[in-house]
Amino acid sequence: METKITKRAVDQLSPASRDLYRWDAELKGFGVRCRPSGAKYYVLKMRVGGRQRWITIGRHGSPWTPDQARAEALRQLGLKAAGKDPASERDHQRGVITVAELGSRFLTGYVPQHCKQSTAFEYQRASTSSTGAGGGSGCRKASTETRNFSSNWPSEPKSTAGFD
Repeated sequence: METKITKRAVDQLSPASRDLYRWDAELKGFGVRCRPSGAKYYVLKMRVGGRQRWITIGRHGSPWTPDQARAEALRQLGLKAAGKDPASERDHQRGVITVAELGSRFLTGYVPQHCKQSTAFEYQRASTSSTGAGGGSGCRKASTETRNFSSNWPSEPKSTAGFD
């Protein structure tokens, strides 16, 4: 249901068995989420780079009024218009690691203590020769990889004597 988010509209929301959303009629994506516990949060839902992103602005009450939360939602939408992803910046500030960082931690922290030397070598080789988690260059083109592979391939099949 879309109505203007006001203090009266937020106070009238009552908890249900699951999250209840009330969307603002003036600002697309801005709304209030009422939790089953009765807690009410201002939220912003937007699409950035083809992904749906949710941002919780804050809990209803001090310091967040509907007007302050709407102003914050406008600020977040301004960041989106500038080409930034506010949700990913929030995740980065929380210390969420990337796949490359996870791969690097795996190679330095886990592999030396838990893997055989040959396995460790293969993990290291795979991470540096691909775009995988180890931080490989990722700059190689498919045509280069194909050329390298085909240059090592024998031009003539080996003799199959005795297998006829």
